[in-house]
Amino acid sequence: MTRLFGTEKTRMTSYNPKSDGLVERFNRTLVAMVGSLVDPNDRNWDDQLAYAGMAYRSTPQASTGESPNMMMFGEENPMPIDIATSGIINKTSDDIESDYVQTFRHNLKEAYEPARIVLKASAGSGKVHI
Repeated sequence: MTRLFGTEKTRMTSYNPKSDGLVERFNRTLVAMVGSLVDPNDRNWDDQLAYAGMAYRSTPQASTGESPNMMMFGEENPMPIDIATSGIINKTSDDIESDYVQTFRHNLKEAYEPARIVLKASAGSGKVHI
């Protein structure tokens, strides 16, 4: 699989947070976000996890200048207010699919080019900003 996708397999030591810094940084960010949404006396933190994830995925990252949603799906995550005001409810599924495919291709091109430039600059400095 690694040859097929042109990737390198890496190995990490179990229970050693230094071996996977990016994931550990994300976990620290996620814990802080959930902590800000939950009352300290409330033990139902898992109820807020989906909202924290949605907020994280819709926030532009310093390393790419784009949100994870834009980089993965080619569009921003629609928020409830966007759906209520955009008129998407009145469209047929064929209209939505056709619009989606065209918009997806266009947005991916728009998102990836600036992200490549920012990532090259980040790689040159030796630092990864998340």
